[in-house]
Amino acid sequence: MLKHIVLFQLADSLPSSELKQIKTLLEALPDKIEGLNSLKVYINNVGEDNFSMALDSTMDCASALDIYQKHPEHLKCVQLLKPHITNRACVDSVEK
Repeated sequence: MLKHIVLFQLADSLPSSELKQIKTLLEALPDKIEGLNSLKVYINNVGEDNFSMALDSTMDCASALDIYQKHPEHLKCVQLLKPHITNRACVDSVEK
C-alpha cells in the first residue's frame, strides 16, 4: 500500500465556497479511479501560519499513484486548485 500526503498553502483569494467544492470533488475520486482506496481532504481553519489544506490518500501501489496523477478526473481538480497554490509539499510512502 502507498500513502500519498500533500500539503497546500493556498492564496487568500480562493473563496471558501470554491475550496469546499474542490474538497468534495477530490473526496469523490476513490469511486472513479481504480487503485485509489481512500482520499480525505482536511481544511485548516485554525492556524494562519500553517498550510491551508492537507490531502491524505492511500493507493494499492506506486503504479496506482501514476494512474491517479494522470486520470482526467484528478486533472480537473488540479486545474481548479492550481491557480491558488502558493506552496506545496508532498510525501509518498510505501507501507508494508
